[in-house]
Amino acid sequence: MVAADNGRSGAVALLLHRAKADLSLLDVNKNTALHLACSKANEMCAMLILKEIHNPILINATNSMLQMPLHIAARNGLATVVQALLNRGATVLAVDEEGHTPALACASNKAVADCLALILSTMKPSSSTPSSSSPSSPSFNLLKHCGITAACPPLPNGGLRHGYGKDRHGATIGLDGYLTE
Repeated sequence: MVAADNGRSGAVALLLHRAKADLSLLDVNKNTALHLACSKANEMCAMLILKEIHNPILINATNSMLQMPLHIAARNGLATVVQALLNRGATVLAVDEEGHTPALACASNKAVADCLALILSTMKPSSSTPSSSSPSSPSFNLLKHCGITAACPPLPNGGLRHGYGKDRHGATIGLDGYLTE
C-alpha cells in the first residue's frame, strides 16, 4: 500500500509478484492500494494492481468518501485505468459523498460539472432517428450511464428544457445533484 501511495511501480510489481501482497487491505480512510495509486495519478502502479485483482468487489470498493477507484481515476485523467476499470465491471452510476458519479468526478468544480452535463445532454447519435430521447437510444444511454438523465430531460427536439429538475419534495436540484436556490 505504501509503494502504491508513493508511486513506486517497481516495488509494487515486486510486492505483487513475489510477496503476493494482500490487495484487500485498507488504510485509515478505507482506501485500497488501487485507490491510492489512482489518487497519486500513477497509471503504471494502478495497472499493475488491476492485473492482480481477482475479486470483483475490489473494483467497486468505496473509501470513506464513498469514492471508488473509478471516481479517482476519472478525476485524475487516467484514461487507461478508467477503461480497464470499466472493462472489469466498475459501476458508472455510483455516487460519492458529494453526489458525483464518476463521469462528473472528471469536472474540476460545480460549474464545470454543470457544463459537462449540458454538453452530454445535447449529444446525439450519428444516425438521426425520430426517437432520440427513447430509453433505447444511444444518446439516452450515454446520459443514463453518466448519471445525468434525471436532472436533464431532453426536449422532443433534442434541446435541454432547463438545467434543473425538481425532486419529489419540490426542491430544485442542479445538474450535478446539488440543491440550488
